[in-house]
Amino acid sequence: MAEPISFTALLTKHAVAIAGFLGTAVTLSYLESPMGKIRMVLALAGGSITATFLTPMLGFYLAIPSAIHGGVGFLLGILAMGIIPGLMKIGDDFQKGPITFIKSLIKR
Repeated sequence: MAEPISFTALLTKHAVAIAGFLGTAVTLSYLESPMGKIRMVLALAGGSITATFLTPMLGFYLAIPSAIHGGVGFLLGILAMGIIPGLMKIGDDFQKGPITFIKSLIKR
């Protein structure tokens, strides 16, 4: 039978996701216009997911020590409200004209 998981171990394992969730919650607290409950839940989930998947990638490429991945996750949670719409805009531009989009990347 498997040993029970301690609360501390659970928090350590999911620290980046929790930090991303809290970072997004901080961002949502500064919004001036009210947001519906469904959009708020989706924003919180999106911030948590963004932090969960981007933190290890940034940690690897920027040689960030794993001891501060929670802080990176928090910052990514804060920035997720800008990152996600930016990625969606890139996808829309590519969908409208893939060749034009690729040429615009090459020009830079």
